[in-house]
This record gives sequence, structure tokens and C-alpha cells, in this order.
Amino acid sequence: MNAAGGYITPGFLDIHRHGDWQAFGNGDDELLNRQGLTTVVNGNCGLSVAPAGEKFGKEIARFLSSVTGDFRWGKDENTDDTEGVLFSKKKEESCGISEKEIEIAALRIMSTMSAYMSALGKEKCSVNTGMLAGNGTIRASVKGYASGKLSKEELHQVWKAVEEALSAGALGISLGIAYAPEFEYDRDGLVEALQPLKGTDIPITTHIRNEGDGILLAL
Repeated sequence: MNAAGGYITPGFLDIHRHGDWQAFGNGDDELLNRQGLTTVVNGNCGLSVAPAGEKFGKEIARFLSSVTGDFRWGKDENTDDTEGVLFSKKKEESCGISEKEIEIAALRIMSTMSAYMSALGKEKCSVNTGMLAGNGTIRASVKGYASGKLSKEELHQVWKAVEEALSAGALGISLGIAYAPEFEYDRDGLVEALQPLKGTDIPITTHIRNEGDGILLAL
């Protein structure tokens, strides 16, 4: 490598990305490499693609598409892997993969953090990739985007999803209390939803509740 006129630095870390799907063979690695990035963390602002559960998976995928992009999935013609790998749209078209096949496979890996991390582990990423579990996605996996407080049963489902996501390798929990469905939480409800983290040193990252006229109150 001719580094004349350039700089040699340690790799940069970008811990606030929304490349949950771009991590899967969509050519994003080269863009990251050209920026000098060697480590990224996805799943920020409460808007991770996993764990989406099964009941509201399609609804969550549609809601997140403007942030994380659409999922693109297909069978790997070069291996016997039955789960497959994510492809670009161009390759999908050349392989004759149907949108239904893509949707079914993507919803499967969205369903739990364990499924997502397992699929991610099969990708040949040129950057170190970490994942946060989005508190908004976790709530949506239980109640969808409906308004109102969580019932006692729903709260326990949220706790279980938090614990399972962390056990599966999520680095922490991200909050997006400016966004649906997390803006349904009042302060006490949010604290209650995060009870599994009490007494731990597990990171919580947060997107501020208001960036407009209410910013001082939000702070």
C-alpha cells in the first residue's frame, strides 16, 4: 500500500449505526472500510430489527424499513446452508428468488436475538459488528404499536425478551423514547420495563425524548 500523503491510524469505531441489515452481504463493508471503520454497533435508538418476535414481525419490519432498509435474503447456491445468506436485489433477481421466500427467511432471523446473531455469524464481515437490543422493538414484539400501558403479563414478556437478547449476545439496550412505540412509556413505565438491568453494568444507550422546543425538559 502506498500511504504517501496519507495517515496511518488505528481503526475507527462507529457505535451509532442502523446497519442491522446492511451487515448481511450488501456491499456495505467496503463503504465502512473506506471510512477507516473497523468496528460498528447497530441496533441503536430502540430500533433494532431483533428481537421482533413472531406475532408483530411484519409490522415491525415495515416500521423499521426507513431506518434499517429492507431485508434481502436468498439461498446460497455455493453451499449446503439451508438458511442461506442475504443478497443484493440484483443477485436475487438473477437467482429467481421470490419476495415471499425473502420475507419468510428474514422474519425468522428477526424473531429472536439468538437467530439474528446466528445468521450474522455466518456472514463474512470485514468489520467487527456488535448489536444492541432496541427497547422499542422489544415492546413492539409484545404489544405491537398499540397505545397504553403494558399489562402485567406483557411486562413479564418484555422482561423475558430483554433477558434473552442479552443472553444471546446483545451488547446492551438502546432506547428511542422519541419514537413509537416507546413514547407510550412514562418515566415509571420505562424504568419498570428495564428492571432486568437493575444492579448490572449493562450499557443503556438513549435517543433524547425531544429535540425541538422541549429539549431542555428532555435533558
